[in-house]
Amino acid sequence: MRRYPGGSAWLLVFAFVGLALWPQAGVSLGDVFADEMEDRAQRTAASVLDIIGRRVVIDAVKVGERGPEIAATYRPKTRTITISPIVSSYSEEEFLALVSHEMVHAMFHQMDWGSTQGSANWRSFLLPGETAAEVLGAHIAGMVRSRHGGDGRYLTDLLIRRHRNLCDTQSPASFYQQFARARDKFGLNAVDDEWEYVVFTHVGSVKTVDDMDRICRENPDPWEAVREIGQKYLFTDRVVEQAAKGSPAGW
Repeated sequence: MRRYPGGSAWLLVFAFVGLALWPQAGVSLGDVFADEMEDRAQRTAASVLDIIGRRVVIDAVKVGERGPEIAATYRPKTRTITISPIVSSYSEEEFLALVSHEMVHAMFHQMDWGSTQGSANWRSFLLPGETAAEVLGAHIAGMVRSRHGGDGRYLTDLLIRRHRNLCDTQSPASFYQQFARARDKFGLNAVDDEWEYVVFTHVGSVKTVDDMDRICRENPDPWEAVREIGQKYLFTDRVVEQAAKGSPAGW
């Protein structure tokens, strides 16, 4: 601007005129930022797919409102990952972990379970499913980071430690203690019921986190980790069926 003050002034004029005309052309600043975030989401998803392979099919990765407490979703029927604008300020590590989390949901839903006895009990799998998405998602995020020359093991350990603290009743950072402090200070109704439901369908036990972490470390192939976790936590009806056959009274 110091070297070419006249030209810079005209560039500023064109910029402001352009900003004024964009809404008339059906384009807003929000659209521009959404496009940038969508590009970020698609690039991140592509990096994750490079790790887990093309056995999982994602038809679309887009940005859209998913509710005030929902950062992202995977929809099995449309095979779509939708990222909420509320995560626009996420760091690269957080954003990578979020996309990896949703990709793990896709892996579980698209896994060929034909050789496994029993049927997938998705209703019972809600909490273990979210835990698996956090834990295996952390391992996948670390693999992506390593492939791009970073310290993937550090990232995986960091992400798992963060989630583990949220699940640890002894940790001041856990939701259990956060909610307890809020109720001590503001009363029994301090925590919104819907928010508490969302939290505790995503935050389980330290024991489960540690067990799934062990499975992921013993099975570096993410698909093998999915199968091992699924066999242990997904096919819960198999245990009930076997117990019913061995018990005269049934269940």
